[in-house]
Amino acid sequence: MSGTVPDSRPDKRCLADELLTFKAKNPGSERPTLAALCRAAVVLAPWRFKAIAATLKLDAIGESAEAKRLRELVARATR
Repeated sequence: MSGTVPDSRPDKRCLADELLTFKAKNPGSERPTLAALCRAAVVLAPWRFKAIAATLKLDAIGESAEAKRLRELVARATR
């Protein structure tokens, strides 16, 4: 064993993709969930997030800081 730590980014991207795809139609308004969706949006490859961002239903996510950040991320991705 060489003592190097394996790169976990592909795993994070896979989980981010699954989370965003799963929550696209009903992300909810809970702050921890919205924060997780924001983190997933940042980790995911831009081309993949752009495709998912177009399907996200953000009309009932509230006005928390996390909700505003998620809306901003989606708006940037769908320009």
